[in-house]
Amino acid sequence: MATPPPSFPPSLRFASLAIYPQKPHLTQRQKEAAAFIVSGVKRDAVTRTSPQRSIIELTVERLVQRIPGSRLEGFFDGAWALVPMPGSAAYAKANSVTPTRSICRAMHAAGLGERVLPILRRVQTIQKSAFSSPSERPSAVTHFESMAVELPLHEAPPARALLVDDVVTRGATAMGAAARLRASFPDVTVALFTIARLDPMTEAFYDPCVGLITIQADGSQVRRHNHRDLASPDSVEDTPF
Repeated sequence: MATPPPSFPPSLRFASLAIYPQKPHLTQRQKEAAAFIVSGVKRDAVTRTSPQRSIIELTVERLVQRIPGSRLEGFFDGAWALVPMPGSAAYAKANSVTPTRSICRAMHAAGLGERVLPILRRVQTIQKSAFSSPSERPSAVTHFESMAVELPLHEAPPARALLVDDVVTRGATAMGAAARLRASFPDVTVALFTIARLDPMTEAFYDPCVGLITIQADGSQVRRHNHRDLASPDSVEDTPF
């Protein structure tokens, strides 16, 4: 039986806390900030100071501090099921510890979601986008086809699912994941939160942002639009996805 093609949402709301600077534009201070925060989050590392603390927990604390008065205000309302994004490698254990699951747990502890729901699983290993040239990065269709949804019997299907990742570039992974969730739960509302986004450096490393990820119906032309790039920033709040 043929697998039905993915049904991509026409747009996907996203929010991010910080900037992961593009390497050619880094100063030494920006390199250190990006390496400490983003690399630390990706490795689920701890600080070297005593007492040692999780960098993810510290970053989520900074997120909570930055929400009031920023564009993130209103994005989190506590009603989201936090869905960690799977890595690029296939794994079999449902309770595997991953950085994105650690981010979700820290966000849930901070009141930024109603529950952690690790239901997305990578069933086929794909090439890491970070190690690929732009033309060779996995497409949204590839991400969709390499993922599966496994909802435990004791869990209710999510009405609102907030995908959680460490870094977003274009958003192909998130679009593939959103389509996979919609294949299992057609009425689910999906959005994305990432600790950082790949962007040129602005005035500060922490730069809360919201925007939209858009895609063509066939899964091509995935694009990320920050609020400042949109014709009407208010439209970010009006999109149903």
